[in-house]
Amino acid sequence: MLKLSEKLKKCRKDAGMTQVEMAEAIGVHPNTFRKWEGGERIPNASKLVDIAKAAGTSVEWLLDLNEKSKKNNNIKHNIINISDTPLSLNADAVKSIALAAMPVIFTPALVEAAGKDDFIRAVSIAADQFADAVLS
Repeated sequence: MLKLSEKLKKCRKDAGMTQVEMAEAIGVHPNTFRKWEGGERIPNASKLVDIAKAAGTSVEWLLDLNEKSKKNNNIKHNIINISDTPLSLNADAVKSIALAAMPVIFTPALVEAAGKDDFIRAVSIAADQFADAVLS
């Protein structure tokens, strides 16, 4: 699976555009687009839409939403299956369930907007708080 920065480069090249041409087409400075392609920065949601339109692709492809949607459906199915089973849960089990549900709750666009490290910290804190709430 390609990273977002690699997909930006691929779709731009497939559209036959230079970085400068793509930047002009979507209304950003060429250095901004270079940083997106270089993986230094991440475009916001509205710019992802602009890039997809300019390159003739979809935001779903850029963010791997179709593949992630399939994975999320599997997670939802597993959660539904275990929800009908009486369980004796300890803190680690509850945290695992919470962490498994996070991809369903948090969209890829939110993860991109938050930044990977901040998102991982937020998920860990949310899982701990969820476990505390369930077990108290």
